[in-house]
Amino acid sequence: MGAARLAAGATGRLSRHLPGILRRRADTGRGRMAAILAAPSSLVELGVTRISALLLALLALFALVGCGTGGPPKRVFPPEARIQELRLQPGGATLHLRIENFSTVPTTLERVALSLRLGEGIALPVSATPGIRLLPQAAEVIELPLALPEDERQRILAAIAQRQALRYRLDGTLGVDPPGRDQRIDYSSALSPVPGLDGVLR
Repeated sequence: MGAARLAAGATGRLSRHLPGILRRRADTGRGRMAAILAAPSSLVELGVTRISALLLALLALFALVGCGTGGPPKRVFPPEARIQELRLQPGGATLHLRIENFSTVPTTLERVALSLRLGEGIALPVSATPGIRLLPQAAEVIELPLALPEDERQRILAAIAQRQALRYRLDGTLGVDPPGRDQRIDYSSALSPVPGLDGVLR
């Protein structure tokens, strides 16, 4: 009988306290579950923050590298000269001389000291001191007078009348700065009559 009463008392006490114990355990479980569910979000936010900081550091590094290089490398190359147009004038002709600057920096065309040979004719002097500025990797056309002996004038007129190309050669130097010294020019090509334009070859 005594053992039965003890068992009944224990059962009663357990039945009274069991709901509270279960509620506390449920609350604890929900808290742990919420922490578990929140953990991935925190990890993602931490990863995004680290990636953003890394990107900012890389951008700053690229900016410093760009400032340190000072732009594209500076290279100086010999220029080129060729005739863009020859136009007959009373008592001579006018040359449109095209100067190509292949350098990556601006240059100044200080002197033109060339000779022009049309076909099998004599060498005709082409000289000037333009003092013009040539932009990097660009071309400039300058207009120069050309004295023509009668034989050379007739050579040009014959090519125009026969609608034939006239070979020419430019030989001499161009004074450019940089590099501050004369650059050798030796260029050969041909000029053709322009239909509808009297006395013009291009």
